[in-house]
Amino acid sequence: MPRLSKNNIAEDNRDANKEIAKKFEKSMGNKGCRWITSSADDTAGNWYAIQGIDSAVLDMGLSDFDGKVDLQSSSVDMAIPNGAIVYIRAKKYRLASGKAVAYKY
Repeated sequence: MPRLSKNNIAEDNRDANKEIAKKFEKSMGNKGCRWITSSADDTAGNWYAIQGIDSAVLDMGLSDFDGKVDLQSSSVDMAIPNGAIVYIRAKKYRLASGKAVAYKY
């Protein structure tokens, strides 16, 4: 069993803090974002969240979600209230209507 020392604990804490900082920065949009104004916008990429701006309705059937998203039905679109952020990973978001900001992963 490895011996615990103040140095080992400090290194573990430093690594944990770096990981927390990365996640925090990602949540603040440090990887970039994209303004989506219509259903014709090409939004191919790696996205982790979408924020409703002006009556945004996410087209669940035409959006391309990663394997971790389990949709009950892709025929029902999802309205995103203005200002609300939905954390849902996708390769492509497609709006049925409205405006939104998509955040890169």
